[in-house]
Amino acid sequence: MPDVRAEVCVALTQLGAHGAAFAEDVAALLEDPAPEVRVSAARALGSLGDEAAPFAAALRQLAAMGTGEERRAVAEAFVKLGINGGPAGAPAAALRDAGGGGGFAVAVLELYREPDLVE
Repeated sequence: MPDVRAEVCVALTQLGAHGAAFAEDVAALLEDPAPEVRVSAARALGSLGDEAAPFAAALRQLAAMGTGEERRAVAEAFVKLGINGGPAGAPAAALRDAGGGGGFAVAVLELYREPDLVE
């Protein structure tokens, strides 16, 4: 049944902010045993707007413990939600920011890093 749970998350991404009432249910799927469900849940949270912001810690936990695909999904969600980086849609400005070690840009790029490719 992981396919069904993942597909529900995909459907919610198409609803955008209209699916925000399901943010808590989607966040619970970040701990699903199936990796494809966790990836879909992270992407869905990224599309749910402000209602997903309270689940930033759960997204960070998935990024810390997840696979490369899970970290990418979390990074995409953070960019869409504007978490740790001002308004959504402003990652380019964060990349230009050289102060403080790059701040948000460094955090997003770190989520994209594949640990087994780094010595």
